[in-house]
Amino acid sequence: MKKPYFAHTARTGGTSIRKGWGRVAVEGEFTKHEYDPPDGAWIYTWVRHPVDRALSFWKFTEDAEGGTFEDWVLSGRINRIETAGTGTPLMAPMSDVWASSAAWVGRFEQRADDLLALSHILGRSVPTDHVYRTHDAGLVTNKARSELERIYADDFHRFGYQ
Repeated sequence: MKKPYFAHTARTGGTSIRKGWGRVAVEGEFTKHEYDPPDGAWIYTWVRHPVDRALSFWKFTEDAEGGTFEDWVLSGRINRIETAGTGTPLMAPMSDVWASSAAWVGRFEQRADDLLALSHILGRSVPTDHVYRTHDAGLVTNKARSELERIYADDFHRFGYQ
């Protein structure tokens, strides 16, 4: 197997893997929102339902500042925070960032099964110590959902999200 490279896509539960193994358990394997895998690497990543991912990001960055989730989505603030040094929005569509080039893609929604599958592929356990939170779907208005469906249309289609 080629050297594994964990491509951490923001707000998809990747912190669980990174923390579970330690910051750098295998040289070069882990990144924190970096977009430059070594040549020939076996890339793996995680995806998450675009609405839940957006809610998670809003709770992480904006909720403390006030305003509604709908205002945040409709104002475009969802894509104004960039990944350090890349010019890429931290909340870029997952299919634009890693999922199109990854050899393996795990789903946040089926993380227990996918962590087990990844453990078998890598030949070692993939521990997780991250606390997974669900978010109040009542915060998502029809307008906010429609805008997220527009922004993340490729993610909805590629990963079969409804």
